[in-house]
Amino acid sequence: MPGCKIKICGVTREQDVRLISDSGADYVGLLIDMPSKRTVDAERAARLMAVSAIPAALLFFDKPREDVARIVETLNPAAVQLQGHETQQDVQWLRGRMDCAIWKGVHLPAAGTGEVQSQEVLARMNDYAMAGADVILLDTVVKPQQGAAQMGGTGKTFDWNTAAELSTVFPGLIMLAGGLNPENVGRAIDMVHPWGVDLASGVESGTPGIKDPAKVTAFVKEVRKSDLFYM
Repeated sequence: MPGCKIKICGVTREQDVRLISDSGADYVGLLIDMPSKRTVDAERAARLMAVSAIPAALLFFDKPREDVARIVETLNPAAVQLQGHETQQDVQWLRGRMDCAIWKGVHLPAAGTGEVQSQEVLARMNDYAMAGADVILLDTVVKPQQGAAQMGGTGKTFDWNTAAELSTVFPGLIMLAGGLNPENVGRAIDMVHPWGVDLASGVESGTPGIKDPAKVTAFVKEVRKSDLFYM
C-alpha cells in the first residue's frame, strides 16, 4: 500500500479525472460552488465522480452546513474538505450527520509574508480534531492589500519548517498543500512527513482546471519515492 496519500484537486474535465485515476493518485478533488476558476456545481461533480476509479473529496468554502450535508448525502464522496472559515461547531454538526471523512483546512501565511504563531495554529488544529475532523490540511493564505484573502489555490508555499514543527506535536493526520509541484514535493515530504499531499495548480497546463499529463505523472512519481519512509 502506498504511504503518503495524494489528492489532485480542482479537476473540471472527465479526461482529467481518468488521467488522475490512472496515475496512482489516491483522491480526485472537486471544488463545489467555490470562488475559483476550478469550481463546478453539484450536478457536474456527480458526472465527474461517475468516471472516477478512485475516491473523490468535495471541497466547500463557507457554504452553509445544511447545504454541505445535502450535497454529501446525494453524491456520497469519500471526504469533505472544508476550506473556509467554518467553525468547530460546524465541524461537529456535520460530523453528526455525515459518514464520510472530514478534512479541515487551516491556513498559514505565504512564506516571507508574515510571522506564524505556531501555538495558535496548533490550538486551532486540535480544536477541529476534537470537533470531529479526521484530517487537518495545512494550506497557504495570501492576503492582498485590497480584496479578500485567497485561502488555498494560490500556488504559493508557506514555511515548511512550521509545518514540520506542527507535525511532531499534533497527534492527528496532516495533509500538506500550498504551492506543491513535482520539483518540490519530495523535499516537502522529507521535512514534514505528512499523511498526505494535495495540489491543484502545480500539475496544470497553465489554465486553471486543466491538468498536464506529464506533470501529473511526475508528481505521483516523486511522492512514491518517499513511500519507503512510511513502510
